[in-house]
Amino acid sequence: MKTDVYTIGEQSASLYIPDHHNKVCVSLSAGTDSTLVLYLICSYIRENRKDVSVLLMHCVDIVRTPYSERDFNKVASRFIEQFPEIQFDKYVYTYVETKGFSKGMRTNKEIPKIIREHGIQSFFFGKTKNPPKEVCEQLGELRPALLIREGSVITPFDICKMFDKDGKPTEVIDDCVEMRMSPLFTVDRSFVADFYRKVEFLKNIFPLTASCVGGLVATKNWTTPCKKCWWCKEKFWAFHQYDGGSL
Repeated sequence: MKTDVYTIGEQSASLYIPDHHNKVCVSLSAGTDSTLVLYLICSYIRENRKDVSVLLMHCVDIVRTPYSERDFNKVASRFIEQFPEIQFDKYVYTYVETKGFSKGMRTNKEIPKIIREHGIQSFFFGKTKNPPKEVCEQLGELRPALLIREGSVITPFDICKMFDKDGKPTEVIDDCVEMRMSPLFTVDRSFVADFYRKVEFLKNIFPLTASCVGGLVATKNWTTPCKKCWWCKEKFWAFHQYDGGSL
């Protein structure tokens, strides 16, 4: 099993696919982070694993971003064109925010169904860590729904979780029947932006990526980024562009 390591400046990320896994799933929001993870996975498959197929998973938040499947399909289509040797499939489900039921919990509830219907073995997610604390303070808040680990170290289990046939955590790759990996959890979005600037395909796909979760009024009927939500502010900090901009 080969591990690909990506280093830019002082930040580094890595990913791999267990040798006995040939069906993977990428949670693709169509934001810049998950789109980069998909690019890394597709590049890894092209270079190392011709036998691996990819399921593109997308969650439509029907209250905040009911249009997101449109953006998801635009990004997915570009990858299908760019990597014709890879077998792709799509899986879309919906989420409605209720008290005590997060979007992540909705995804965890859906994963057993995906395993049952598609036989997926490895799941990849586009979660990045927060920007530096001083940047968060400048932006006026900490990122929603992300565990802040001030003064502590992110553990390997935070980045990659592996489970055996009984559903119990394991550190033995050969015993792993399910893996969940967030390869970008060791880096912030400035790393993502630097990676986009280095790769022509990502530069071209950047205008299709969407981060804004502003409401109907703030986005003028979802036609323009609100420039006020956390995701808009973080994207502008890293890329100096909002949704729809060009690198």
